[in-house]
Order: sequence, then structure tokens, then C-alpha cells
Amino acid sequence: MKNNNTFVQQAISLIGEIIPDIVIHLDSEGRLEHYYKGQKDVAPEQLAVLRGTQIHECRKFVPWAPKALLDELTAVVDRCLVQRQRSQLSFKIRWPDEHAPSYYFDLRALPVEDQTILLVRNTTSERLLEEQLAISERMASLGTLAAGVAHEINNPLTYIQCNLVLAMEELDILREGGENASLDEIQRSLEIALDGTQRVAKITKELKHFSKVSEFEIAPLKIKDILDSAIKLSANEIRHRAELIVRYEPDLPHIYGDPYQLTQVFVNILINAAQSFDEVSVDDATIKISVKYKELNNGILIAISDNGVGMPSSVLRRIFDPFFTTKEQSGTGLGLSVSHRIIHDLGGTISAESSPGEGTTVFVSLPCSNSLAGQVSEPELTIDSPKATQAKIMVIEDDVMIQNLIKRILDHHDIHTYSSLHEALRYLDELAPDAIICDLMLPGENGEDLHDYLLKNKPKLLPRTLFITGGVFTPGAELFLKAVKPNLLTKPFKSIDLMRHVDELIQCTD
Repeated sequence: MKNNNTFVQQAISLIGEIIPDIVIHLDSEGRLEHYYKGQKDVAPEQLAVLRGTQIHECRKFVPWAPKALLDELTAVVDRCLVQRQRSQLSFKIRWPDEHAPSYYFDLRALPVEDQTILLVRNTTSERLLEEQLAISERMASLGTLAAGVAHEINNPLTYIQCNLVLAMEELDILREGGENASLDEIQRSLEIALDGTQRVAKITKELKHFSKVSEFEIAPLKIKDILDSAIKLSANEIRHRAELIVRYEPDLPHIYGDPYQLTQVFVNILINAAQSFDEVSVDDATIKISVKYKELNNGILIAISDNGVGMPSSVLRRIFDPFFTTKEQSGTGLGLSVSHRIIHDLGGTISAESSPGEGTTVFVSLPCSNSLAGQVSEPELTIDSPKATQAKIMVIEDDVMIQNLIKRILDHHDIHTYSSLHEALRYLDELAPDAIICDLMLPGENGEDLHDYLLKNKPKLLPRTLFITGGVFTPGAELFLKAVKPNLLTKPFKSIDLMRHVDELIQCTD
């Protein structure tokens, strides 16, 4: 057995010399026997001092690492050490400490006789390339989507503008004492204009599905919501080319997924289906979406088919290859490749069937969530709202129009507005506000600066501070929102939502 162990150790040593991974060798008791550096720039030198240490005891040397991640890593290693099963995990961590840059790693645990080897590969460059590919695909899609978005926004903007003009004309007649003025007509015009603003707000909300490029944020979702979003974003591409028919099986269970990534997948598929009619004349051009539950694998099957130009088998087998495209002038060849990765990472499958002249069908299968997600409906827009006792509120906002809007909505409070954080902090002690409303993105400043100041100087004000934002455009701001999770209200907001948020801030106890 001794000779056998010697052979195993020599084999592991050889592996460590010829592959680009970090190779960690554990003995039969799970102690760190040795390690071999594959890539000198990423091999953790700290491992040298851990030789002879039981692998589970290594946790105490990285107290800054997230406990959930350490638990996952321990489980992977235990499956190999105890159950002698191969196991693997992809993860992200800041290395070599919590203040260092983030790196992506793949860990593979392999049993070899009574020994164990851990292969750790730095996949940061590959992951960054994938993110760049995703960004490139979104940029390619933006040109296609721009016309549709402009069309969708210009329609409601037209009747917002026209109905506001009509309301103002009626008010002018009323002001001059005219008998033909109609309060009902004024109210109707304002209601139509308000409906238009809600349509624009909904469109901008859909566009956020294409702005997300970070890692997955998995949550239970309704597949109908995802497909409805994708259909709206693709509507201008589809409506002039084909009839769209959508059929949902009733009582579909939820799926697990990331709404932003999944929306991108279905937009890519729908635009491809629409463009399949550009090279062929079809009298009854049709795109069909069918959504069913498959009990056999506890999954949702989405079939998107068209009766367009179709593809020969030589093209069909390459459609998921990166950079492969049949659209020489406009295609990047990334859409379906990125879609394939997204669906695969979610534990699903994506495939296609096609014949020249008969069209194409793309099948997407996604696993179901075991628990239903609670659906929160949008509150009805109304002028009625709870009114808290008058409070002194500091508003930090560089846009004067937003300042004035907040003043009008919160006219039952004592509002003090400031255009910069620097100016506001000069008067903070003197004003002694009951609550603070601050724009997350200010010129040269941001909400994180206010949060840090309050944390050091006035921590009791933190739970009574509300940040408002029209979008997060910097990595620092996104990291701040994820790490701190402050009170947040996104623009465009409804007056009732702002009033309720402020009421909760004022009633907050220290």
C-alpha cells in the first residue's frame, strides 16, 4: 500500500506540473499534504503554511469569507472525502482578503485511491469575457429595439401632450368665466394623460431587463410575466412581419430564474423568428408561442415557432455556436450563444428544429420552483393617502423639478430642499430633520457619501433616510445597494408611494 501511495503522490505531483490549475493534495484523513502551483499569478501562497492542517480547520484562516460560501465549499469537499464522489462548484470570492478584487474560481474535488485532489482554476478572465459577450449582444439588440421603443413611447407621449393642452384650454375658459368650460372634460383629459405616464413608466421598467449584466439573481418567477415583457420589447419587430399567437396552459407553476437574463433570451428568440420572414414571402406569416407544464421533469416547456424561411441541417447544428450568424450585415452571432449559456446555467435546456421553407421551432425547458412566489400587485393610483403628523424633512436633490414635485406631494410637512450634499450637511445640525430624502446619484457625490457620514456622526438618522433613484449607473452605487440595502424608492414614483415611505420613516423608532 505504501508503494501505491507513493505512486499516487507522484501522479498528483505530475498533474500539478502539467495543468494550469492549482492542485491541492489531501491525504486519507483530509489533511493538506501538498499543493502545486499551476498559474503562479493566482496560486494562493498562504497554502504553504497550512500543510498538515485538516481541510475543515482551514475555515478559521479566512474569517472574512462569507459563511454561506464556506458551507458550500465544505459540502463539496465532504462529498469527495467522505462519500468518495466527484463534486464541483463555481464560486466568486474576494482574494486574498475581503478588501481585494473579486475573482471567479471553479473547484473540482476528485477521489484518487484513498487520497483526494482539489483542482482550483481561476476562471475570472473567462467570466469577464462572457460578461463582455453579453454586453455586446445587448448593444447589438439595442439598435433593433430602439425603433420599437421609440414607437411605444411616442404614442403615449402624444396623447399626454394633447390632453394636457386640452385641459389647459378648458382651464383658460373657466378662468375667464366662460360657460362652456367643463370640469368633467378637464378631469377626463388629465386621467388620459395620467394613463399615458403610466404606460411610459411601464416601458422604461421593461427596458431595465436589458440593463442588467451582473451575476444571476435567482427568484421564483411567473413565466407569463417574462414572456409578456419580451413580447412588448419585440413588438415593433413582430407586428409588421407576422401575426403573433400566444397560448398559456392554465395554472402554470413558477420557475426559478433571473428576470433580466430570461427576458433577453426570449427577446433574442422572438426577433430571430420575426426576421425569418425577411427572405421569404408567406401569406399567413405566423409566430406561435406555446407554454406547457411537463410533469415528467417538473418543468415548463416554451415552444416558439415560425413558418418563415427555415434552416438546413448544416446551419441548424451551428446556431448556438458563438459568433455564428446568417445575418452578415446586422448579426453578431452572439444572441443564441448567450441564450444557451443563460438557460444552461439555470438548469434548463434549449434546442431547435427547422426545415428549409417550413420554419423553425425553438424549445426552451426550465425547471419549476417548488414553492409559489407571492405576487405583489401594483397599488391603485389615488389621491387618497395617509397623512402623518407634520414633520421636518430634508430633501437633497439636484433637479429643481423633482424638488418642487416632492414639495407639492408632501405639502403637509415642513420641507427643506438642498441641491447638493455638501450644502445639506452644512445645515444638518441646525435643521435637525425628522427624516431625509436624498437622490442616490448627485453631481460629484452620491448616496453612499451621505450614508457614511450618517453612520459615523448621526446613526439614528439612517433608518429615517430614504434614497430615490432613476437608475444605478456605476458599479460603486450598485455595490452600495446590494451591501447596505437602504430604504429605496425608484423613479418614476407615485405620490402615494412617496407619502407612505415618508410616513414609515417618521414613525420609525430609534
